[in-house]
Amino acid sequence: MIKLISIVGIPGSGKTTQAKLIERALNNKGYKTIVASTRLLMRGNEQLLNLLNDSERKEVIDIVNTIHPLVRQGYLADIRLDQIMIESILRANKNYDVIIFDSFPRGLGQAKYFWNLKNSELYQDLSYKMIQLNFTGDYVEKSFRRQFAREVLMWGLEISLQRKDKMKNKISVYNETTSLGIEFLSKLKIDKMVIDCEKTKEQIADEILFSIEG
Repeated sequence: MIKLISIVGIPGSGKTTQAKLIERALNNKGYKTIVASTRLLMRGNEQLLNLLNDSERKEVIDIVNTIHPLVRQGYLADIRLDQIMIESILRANKNYDVIIFDSFPRGLGQAKYFWNLKNSELYQDLSYKMIQLNFTGDYVEKSFRRQFAREVLMWGLEISLQRKDKMKNKISVYNETTSLGIEFLSKLKIDKMVIDCEKTKEQIADEILFSIEG
């Protein structure tokens, strides 16, 4: 049975960090693992692009050229990117033991589209589990502080101060859009695991790995 894992959570909760840690750990144990996200697709990740046919590859390039300015402000990418990513990964699922969707679903449309594929041939031999990373208490403030600290490390204080609106936009998008997709799948009684993202990244990774291999 091929395992499909999606990691979700508010911005700054550590989704991408965990996706990378889990991928590395599983590959080291001999599992064939791939991480997929619209961010990676937009950045031209070779592993994901190689799964696309010529028509899909051209479509991705056209979409990215159109929406890139909006995404840089913290808004969501075109849902068509999610559809292409999901379909291409599921077409190639026999090549992997574990598929990790980083930051998915990003909204209600993505969640419904994914769920509608459950009865298709693309979904055969797959088991699905959602990992939700949560802050406790004032998650909005904690999300902003986490994002800001990360930006300072990457870009320095001056540039990070200029990017504060982007960080706030990402939190708003999560509250108004992403949370609806998570809620939709959760109500369908999927296999779901909620983890306190204020634990160390190593503790979180250990919990996720245990749930995957258990």
